[in-house]
Amino acid sequence: MTIQFDETNNAFLQLIQLFVTLGGQIIEQKKETTKYNNTAMKSLKTYLIVLLGALVLSSCNTDKSMTSKGVNLSKYEYASLVQTRNAFGTATDIEIEPGIYDAIEATRLQMVGERRIEDLSSEQKEKLVLVKYSATSTPKESVLSVTFEDYMTGKVVASCRSSNRFALTRQRDVDRAIKKLATRIEKIWK
Repeated sequence: MTIQFDETNNAFLQLIQLFVTLGGQIIEQKKETTKYNNTAMKSLKTYLIVLLGALVLSSCNTDKSMTSKGVNLSKYEYASLVQTRNAFGTATDIEIEPGIYDAIEATRLQMVGERRIEDLSSEQKEKLVLVKYSATSTPKESVLSVTFEDYMTGKVVASCRSSNRFALTRQRDVDRAIKKLATRIEKIWK
């Protein structure tokens, strides 16, 4: 059987050739689009993972600082670290108290030992804040809070809270929470 090519067959062959060419181009476009879609999907997945990670990390931060309305913090010159409200127990007091003491000492406040408060004059006592702290820890989070109370009135004039989550160990959680708390204390009493 022989095929004769006339103008009709030639047009038909050109049409087939056009379909094959277009089909090849479509397949190539599809491959590129698929590559693009795969790349776009990978980028989107990466973006979503980063966004989710940022949300998780931002939820880890429950740090706060507050000062009472109408209180002039500049009048205070002395601080005394007193009575702790602590859920950790004695061993953690040893870890936390020096960090808080150091943070307060790094401010403009002059530290006064609890036993020396009675040696202060009435004028000095009016410039004294009592510093009380509490700490709690779970396997997931360590939370530290500090309150500053006016010695004469007992009013809380400032407070700050710091926490840390997801450290490899409880000790690292506590250490990081202390560092963040120290930063907050310094900002309040600069």
